[in-house]
Amino acid sequence: MEALYKKIGERIRFYRRKKGLSQLDLANAIDSTQSYIYLVEKGKIRLTLENLLKISEALGVPASDLAPEFINENISISKIPKDYTLEDILDWFKSLPKRKRKEILSKFIQLV
Repeated sequence: MEALYKKIGERIRFYRRKKGLSQLDLANAIDSTQSYIYLVEKGKIRLTLENLLKISEALGVPASDLAPEFINENISISKIPKDYTLEDILDWFKSLPKRKRKEILSKFIQLV
């Protein structure tokens, strides 16, 4: 699993540099710290979905470019409710097509 987070971190570093941002610039853009960005880029910590989306928006690239192993759709941080509950998540999950639910469950099982 650590190798996967390292790959994601490498992609984040690539796009950050491509955009000409320092780690501190990116940290400020997502209301975080330079040391957090450093650890993310080194693959030393697990990124939350919320932070992945914040980083993708700050870098101007789809989250699927940063973490194609996890993200297969265009999603936005603005689509994630700030006070979601387990019931909200289950309702959302149930609303997905059967094919998409199977895909998500398969990826979830790989993570566990």
